Amino acid sequence: MRALIVTRPREGTGVRVGLNHVVVALTFLAIGYLALQAATDPDYGWHVANGRHLLDGVLLGGRDTYSWTAAGAPWVAHEWLTDGAMAFLHDTFGPVANSLAAAAVVLVAFALVAVRVRARGHGWPLTSAVTLLAAIAAYGSMGVRPQMLELLYLAAALVLCEAWLRRQLGTAAFAVIGALGTLLWANTHGSFFLAPAVLGVVTVGLLVLRDRRAVAAALLAGLALVVPLLNPWGPALFGFATESLRSQVAQTVIQEWRVPDLLSLGFVAFDLELVLLAAGAALAGWRLLSKARDRRAQHPSAADLAAILLSAGLTLAALRSGRFVMLVGIAAAPLLAWVLGEIALAVRARQGAATGDTSDTSQDAPRPDVHASPDRVGRPAGAEHDAPGRSLVNLVAIVAVTLVLGAIAWGRISPAGQQRALHADYPYGTLPALDRIAASTAARGEPLRLLNAWEYGGLLLMDRPGVKVFIDGRSEVYGDAQLLRYGELLGLVPGWQQRLADLGVDAVLMPRASALPGALQRLGWRVAAADEAGVLLVPPSGA
Repeated sequence: MRALIVTRPREGTGVRVGLNHVVVALTFLAIGYLALQAATDPDYGWHVANGRHLLDGVLLGGRDTYSWTAAGAPWVAHEWLTDGAMAFLHDTFGPVANSLAAAAVVLVAFALVAVRVRARGHGWPLTSAVTLLAAIAAYGSMGVRPQMLELLYLAAALVLCEAWLRRQLGTAAFAVIGALGTLLWANTHGSFFLAPAVLGVVTVGLLVLRDRRAVAAALLAGLALVVPLLNPWGPALFGFATESLRSQVAQTVIQEWRVPDLLSLGFVAFDLELVLLAAGAALAGWRLLSKARDRRAQHPSAADLAAILLSAGLTLAALRSGRFVMLVGIAAAPLLAWVLGEIALAVRARQGAATGDTSDTSQDAPRPDVHASPDRVGRPAGAEHDAPGRSLVNLVAIVAVTLVLGAIAWGRISPAGQQRALHADYPYGTLPALDRIAASTAARGEPLRLLNAWEYGGLLLMDRPGVKVFIDGRSEVYGDAQLLRYGELLGLVPGWQQRLADLGVDAVLMPRASALPGALQRLGWRVAAADEAGVLLVPPSGA
């Protein structure tokens, strides 16, 4: 396999680093820079806490032991393998290790996206542009969390499916790899339903083309549904993995499940994907309905049909919930590349008409050999003597950007950077006072009833395992009733004071920006501790 960054040395020329290599390097350096983040995700803490209980029976016990509001409720920790790995890395090497691991997963995922685009014959500039666009669209969901595996697994599933459809992978090998991959997927992340979904749309594509492999694809889709049963909870995993999808309350209360605000800056890249996909649909429809059909035009392949169906489904899901935005670019990358390629051809044709160049710019025009050295494609005669100098400049540029971005990223994920980020987002300054309140209630023989912000639950479970939380990121455990109650308390819905009194809350830990602390202070609650991130309050009679 030809290297991506440096071509194979040639006699008399040495190692050459061309412009395409620079484009590829800068693309993945940018993606790596975006993916390298401090471990401040609200769910990070409870994933580490889960992993710490992997061997003592708590994690696999099937019941909640972390909260005082859902104690004993059914709980399926469907990411138990990932939780164990995260806890090991965190406790052995610190959060830096998990930051690096998450970034590596993201890089591999988008490398597989580039593989799919390149397999359709697109050059590196277009491949890099589409891959980077998909990564930027997914940036809002990036973090040190198991969800990054969803990017990797979906990208890998699509690469394998398309290799099978191109007959580069046998059916038996595909079945074995797919089964093992789905088994791993089901025990490391709850999005394993995407595996049979991908195979399902492949089946539809093959049926449309009347390809006999549709039967094999359908059987493989069934296998991808059966294999996940091999988990510590059996069929119960299926219900828990889809709980948030079926909960209208979760999609209202939890930020990442809400309908995306397409006018916000964070969704600009996704908006561009939508525009390109809409343009592609319009262009494809126009060609299909045009009376002047080109008999030489190629019919869409099963891989193309599968990409269209999956992209359409994920786009509709993303418009309903921001949780799926990050997946659209992964699935639609070949379609995005096709649209951008068509735009480039149209621009060239227009430029050619303006300059009197009548050379063929259609899709049937000969293209440069994609396997040729990028330094040789389109190189004018007599430029060979400049190659060593340009290679050196290109290499220096890559190294310089790597060092700069690496230094900035390390400032974010280094131990000191992790501490700064954590203290900026979480109320560490209030925890000593919380410990005193917890000790006081324990001395009276009573458990602490803490009303904490949803985003603080993970921190408390990891750093204060003796404190039972009101809520955390495990929305499946709490159910709609608890999510509604939490939303009503934070939103100061009429009657919230009585709900709070009925709960018998001993302390409230909320962000400074929340409306609840101010409302409580007007009712006589006092501030026990506060820092830049949050505030801890106790009732008038509290200790």
